[in-house]
Amino acid sequence: PIECGPGIALYFKEFYEEIARTRLSDGGVFATQSGACGLINYHEVFTTIHSTCRASFQHAYGFCVDIPSYGCPWGFNMAYNTCAYPDAPNWEPSEVDKRLKEALKDYDTKPLASYDGITHRSMFALHKSVRQGLEKETRVMTKDTPVFLT
Repeated sequence: PIECGPGIALYFKEFYEEIARTRLSDGGVFATQSGACGLINYHEVFTTIHSTCRASFQHAYGFCVDIPSYGCPWGFNMAYNTCAYPDAPNWEPSEVDKRLKEALKDYDTKPLASYDGITHRSMFALHKSVRQGLEKETRVMTKDTPVFLT
């Protein structure tokens, strides 16, 4: 979030709680981009957004993907209160591949270019420093306590 943008409100605890209470279907999953999560910049907003998700939902999982045009790994968070697949972040690569084949009829002839079971596992396998940062983070973003990129 940047200070001058109206999108900052999309990262407040008040917004997440509203989503959880009135918009998210039973068993639904909320996901949000959460800023850079490389070794030198995860602390800027990724940990705070994760902490805010943890404070707003019963379950929150941080993950990251490489987005070359961003120049660093980019973080996301998924959060939910109830979910049909609560253990999805911990699925074995073979389980992810099996589910992809079941869900995508032409998966064998037209596989996904950037996602498979091993990629899934790597997305949730955050670097130890990042995981420690998530555990230590106490800031929660609210309209009265916003956190901005500096």
